[in-house]
Amino acid sequence: MNKTELIKKISDQTGITKNIAKITLDATLHSISQSLNKGEAIKLIGFGAFRVTNRKARICHNPRTRERFAVPPRTGVKFKASCHLIDHINSASQPVDKTPQGNQDARVTS
Repeated sequence: MNKTELIKKISDQTGITKNIAKITLDATLHSISQSLNKGEAIKLIGFGAFRVTNRKARICHNPRTRERFAVPPRTGVKFKASCHLIDHINSASQPVDKTPQGNQDARVTS
């Protein structure tokens, strides 16, 4: 699902216009980004938590040339899904069919 599809789904489920749904989603994402930029963790009960991580500088090497190079320290973001979200995903009633739509012959029947 991309942002446009998410906006449509929010609009359909809540009865608000797509424009209002877009403004609301943009404001939510902006608030999350601002908080993470300040180094704050974000906990969304029933969904998960975002937190800022700091990675140390390290020395790596190119496996092909064995050339060593320095990787500078950097900041990243980690997401940890809540138990509720994990249980919801795992309790899906039907398995996902990963067969390409155009290739019906690829399905194996027993």
